[in-house]
Amino acid sequence: MIAVAVIAGWGAITLEHVTKLVGRHAPEDLVRRIEAVTDAHHPLLKRDALRCYHAGEGVVVELEVVMPSETTVRQSHDICLSLQDAVEAMHEVRVVLFLPLLYLSV
Repeated sequence: MIAVAVIAGWGAITLEHVTKLVGRHAPEDLVRRIEAVTDAHHPLLKRDALRCYHAGEGVVVELEVVMPSETTVRQSHDICLSLQDAVEAMHEVRVVLFLPLLYLSV
């Protein structure tokens, strides 16, 4: 009887970890918190796309952001780096990836 309970417990733990390893979408409350941090981070930065998914125990965050075309490379870099630090400070987040940084032409 004890063996059945142990096997059932291991099965449940295995299922939980396998779903995280295959890239399950992150919890909605975490996505909303990341959206809030991104949207409030800097007045020049606009969020274009956000994808969050599990990679093991942590969450990978993919961000596509838009900056005005007159923003210098240095400004864009500094703003994105500070945003990365702010998002990676959340204990669930493993890494933040910035996909193509876009710009708005006026």
